Amino acid sequence: MLPILTTVTYEPPLKASKRAIKEATREGHRQQGITWFSSMLKDHFVPSARQRYGHQPRKRTWIKRKVKDAQRGKAIKGGLVDNVYTGLMERLLTSHRSVAAYPTRVTITLFGPSYISMRPRDPNKPHKAAEIFAVTDKEKQKLTDVLDQVTYAELAKVPGKETHRAR
Repeated sequence: MLPILTTVTYEPPLKASKRAIKEATREGHRQQGITWFSSMLKDHFVPSARQRYGHQPRKRTWIKRKVKDAQRGKAIKGGLVDNVYTGLMERLLTSHRSVAAYPTRVTITLFGPSYISMRPRDPNKPHKAAEIFAVTDKEKQKLTDVLDQVTYAELAKVPGKETHRAR
């Protein structure tokens, strides 16, 4: 799960109905999920991801073995990327997605290999799911900006009408 908490406040007077506000924030959350998938997920599969996202350090023997396997052609990207060995996880995670947006959140469903779990069994092995869903402060700000821009753009499309209670 990728928790990015934002508080949305609307400046009065807002002449849109509650339903229109919910639809606008739903579209904002949908764009937020698409932005994360299309531009931020791929950053987890580059050599600099270890420092950027704070991956758990791999054991020295594992790194040596992975580099040696890369020289033989069994590991891709030179064995230098933490989350890539044969490339199966990268291919599966970046190929299919399902974005379900709601007025309060977005859920992105990714399909990955069986060795990725949100609840890892072995505490000595890296928590790969947490490493994939990690975001930097800069990325959080970008996602928040996407939510704001899209939500306000959608609200601007709503025709403003005032409602009065009949007496």
